[in-house]
Amino acid sequence: MRQFYINCFFILTTILTIVNAIPISFTPSDLSIVKGHSQTIKISYNEPLDDILHLDLHSTPDLILKPDKVLFGGNITEVFINVTGIAVTSLTYIEINICNFILKSDRSCPFNKTEVFTRVEVYHSQIFNVLIFITGWTYFCAWLFSSYLQIILIFKLKSAEGVNLDFLFLNVIGHAGYTIYNYLMYLNNDIQNLYLTVHPRALNPVLFNDVVFTTNSLFASSVTLIQFFYYEVYRKNRKVEVCPEIPSEKKSKDPDATSESAPKQLLSYTCMALSSSLVIFALVSLILALLAIIDWLQLIDNLSLIKTIVTLCKYVPQVIQNYRRKSTRGWSIGRIFLDFMGGSMSIAQMMLQASNTDDWSGFIGNPWKVGTGLFTVIFDLIFMFQHYVLYNHPKKEEIEICEVKK
Repeated sequence: MRQFYINCFFILTTILTIVNAIPISFTPSDLSIVKGHSQTIKISYNEPLDDILHLDLHSTPDLILKPDKVLFGGNITEVFINVTGIAVTSLTYIEINICNFILKSDRSCPFNKTEVFTRVEVYHSQIFNVLIFITGWTYFCAWLFSSYLQIILIFKLKSAEGVNLDFLFLNVIGHAGYTIYNYLMYLNNDIQNLYLTVHPRALNPVLFNDVVFTTNSLFASSVTLIQFFYYEVYRKNRKVEVCPEIPSEKKSKDPDATSESAPKQLLSYTCMALSSSLVIFALVSLILALLAIIDWLQLIDNLSLIKTIVTLCKYVPQVIQNYRRKSTRGWSIGRIFLDFMGGSMSIAQMMLQASNTDDWSGFIGNPWKVGTGLFTVIFDLIFMFQHYVLYNHPKKEEIEICEVKK
């Protein structure tokens, strides 16, 4: 019986899809053209006609369309349009301005004209596009693998002392909120429709690689937090002493020398307050969405805001801890290099895109994204300064934490 209902639902969904299908299509739906060059789009009509359908195409002065008027009917089901970009623009449209029948002019257009269009971008240089592609994949890979260097270092040292617990805790909260945002925006049709209502004709801001990246980040940050708790608990049941080859007079001076009486890290009151506020904010947003006081798009926007707030706050406790310890041992500088590379390439890509289309609205219209990127890069530079200038101890003077089995 259950399978019967599933089959009925599938058949009904298929019928509704066929009924609501638009008989006309523009291929491709997105087009990129170098200034002064031309490309072709195909307009197809997929249903039989008992009259001649006339379409008058429209675009901005940035494009030249040849022809700009087409007819469908009889054996004509496909028409090819030559599109030439004569002025640089980050976004314009090829759309239908007039739709009418020739023989029976009183008949209405058989489809919604506003739902049929091609987005067009006209840019300066193909070389810039190649650089945009390279910088995009560079920052994606750098950020994808950066967190694993910290995991490897903790495993190698069998200690998580160099990593601040506040940073780890806030990092998990931020990535959790952003992962939920990406999954819902990418997979939920209702939320996508809400987004199109607010931003007509806009592309989905979340791509598959965004889903992969956020899932990976949440996984890596969660593993690092688990490592911290494991090694902090594990250290309670083991004896930790300074390596025997280090002179004894240095033992008391080493900020990393750990003993059984050494205080363990705890969440700070500031982190507790901030984390609680963010979680309560997310839960209240969920309740308001369930009660239809706000829509689900606003809910996931709030989850994205949590990630932004966390990004602006999470590095501060780590900087303070490094300052108090007068050391960066245990804090992966390799991770910082990859993070710096990712942030720099992300900003570079935005600048290349803006330069290639003469459109800087990505910076002006999205200050939070630009600000968080710059903020991350600045903190990476601070960590590098701490590691290589302030606390750059020679290798022979470094105190290593050793495990001695009972």
